[in-house]
Amino acid sequence: MKYLLAGILLVAFIASNIQANVEAGWDAYRKGKWVEAILAFRRVLKDDPKSLPAHAGLASAMYALSRFDEVMTVFPDEIKKGNIDLNSRSEDAFTILKMIGFACFRNKQSKKAIVALSVAIKIKDDDPAIYNTLGLAYLNTGSSRLSEIAFRTAVNLDDKNPIYMNNLGASYIDQKMYKDALSCFEKAVRLDPRYQNGWDNVWMGREKLGLPAMRGQYNYSYFSDATEDEKKQKSQGITQKSNADKKRIEPVQHKKHPEEAGTKKEDDLKKKQDGEKRKQDAQSGTEQSISTATVRTNSPEKKQNAVGTGIKNSGSTNT
Repeated sequence: MKYLLAGILLVAFIASNIQANVEAGWDAYRKGKWVEAILAFRRVLKDDPKSLPAHAGLASAMYALSRFDEVMTVFPDEIKKGNIDLNSRSEDAFTILKMIGFACFRNKQSKKAIVALSVAIKIKDDDPAIYNTLGLAYLNTGSSRLSEIAFRTAVNLDDKNPIYMNNLGASYIDQKMYKDALSCFEKAVRLDPRYQNGWDNVWMGREKLGLPAMRGQYNYSYFSDATEDEKKQKSQGITQKSNADKKRIEPVQHKKHPEEAGTKKEDDLKKKQDGEKRKQDAQSGTEQSISTATVRTNSPEKKQNAVGTGIKNSGSTNT
């Protein structure tokens, strides 16, 4: 009887310890301490190799650290071993599949991404980020019609996100449906007037339709659905562009030495802001880490490969 009681107490202690490490791992993850989170989740898996919360946390932390190769190999192996039960259809199983799909896409394995994400949406079908990434993967494999369906679903789930609307436009460009594409690009910049990829695509879409591109004109006066008041604002910009934004559209000018010091300060500030944004993205479940499908134009494009921007599609697409 004494041994039985000791055994029960030991099991209770181990279970309590496992739960504590799971909570510690997720707490570290939310704070952006991803290495610390990985260590906590691995302690859990040492005692309980089938802990779905620990597998989900480990996958999320590895993805946040851009360890895409590990996410692509470790967790499919754990699924084969039976340590990850996808039949549970739990939030944790969904997260694991989501991270596998995202990692595959970031490693340019679009077909594998499609498989993982397609299984994920059978568990949970209301995550717009999943459909956005699925759409990007379909674009990369030349399945324009399927990408349209995926992006349209993302837009239906979150119609306030300019990136999803822009990407729907990219799928229309791939299908040479230029009028529909232009409508999406215009809606994207109405949702966010400072969305540069959207403006670039508005001007490109106008060129595809044989209309004046209106490049550099940040106003709605020439939009297909412009109101009378907006048409009167032809000479006025919609937004007050920051110095950084202006540098993207104005000719490069010779810099004097005093200006170079100011530029360095701006660069340091941008690095700090990028670091903060990366932390926020990871804390929100990396939903914005794969985002934009930019379409190719005949004019020089600023190809963006940072997290959350310009992923080249087949006409061009980075979460």
